[in-house]
Amino acid sequence: MLGKKGEGPDGKMSLPQMIEFASKMKSAKLKSLRRRFEEWPAYLQHTLFPRVDDAIQEMRLSASLVERIECSQELKDEGNTRFRAGDFADAFRFY
Repeated sequence: MLGKKGEGPDGKMSLPQMIEFASKMKSAKLKSLRRRFEEWPAYLQHTLFPRVDDAIQEMRLSASLVERIECSQELKDEGNTRFRAGDFADAFRFY
């Protein structure tokens, strides 16, 4: 005798069904994060090394455009300073 629709005779889900169910659960969990990501400008979405610094993240989400531009310029200047000093590994974090 078969179990519920899509279940095997022992009432358990098959492997493909478990994978599909897990995928749906993960998609639902990440839906709000994805929506937030899609609101970001394309250049930011395609950044290979996004800054995860809490202060920078907060600035991105709540600061005015002028404040974001000023902060970006300060970070760029710091990156340039480190680049000129030959500290290439650390300089990329400021761009």
